[in-house]
Amino acid sequence: MKDRKALIVEDNLNWYKFFEEVVIKSPLNVFQFIHAPTLAEGIEIAQTEEIEIIILDLMLPDSSGLATVARMTEVTRFIPIVVLTTTDSAIMSEAAMHYGIEDYLVKDQYDEKLFFHVVTQAIMRTSIKLKKEMAGLTRTLDRIREMQTSIEGKMGEALVIQDNLLKKV
Repeated sequence: MKDRKALIVEDNLNWYKFFEEVVIKSPLNVFQFIHAPTLAEGIEIAQTEEIEIIILDLMLPDSSGLATVARMTEVTRFIPIVVLTTTDSAIMSEAAMHYGIEDYLVKDQYDEKLFFHVVTQAIMRTSIKLKKEMAGLTRTLDRIREMQTSIEGKMGEALVIQDNLLKKV
């Protein structure tokens, strides 16, 4: 059983089957693919399963265009998203990238090698971002601990001073 999971949010079953065939021939065949025909189902799966990457169509029954990207990126901040759509538009691609997707591919304009490259790079970039974010959070936590230690030390000094003052009274 494949333990790495990829979510494919695609309403057109023919495209989904074509995508499966492309992947079966590629090194990406290590993934268990989970299919969601609507954005709502995709979001639910992304929130309940350990998904490593999301392949997202822009035109779905319950969402279309940039609204699809906006809603998915809003709830899946740490999962890389690759848009795979029939919409061949540089403006749409650039706008979608501003929402934080990793890449934008046009259906019928990619092959197995390009798709494999895009997906693996998306996963690696997200992994690097997460490591950097974790390092930043670790540094912040270390500073908070140092401040806490300093505050505790100053509180101890203040208690000693208070005790000394009370003894004089």
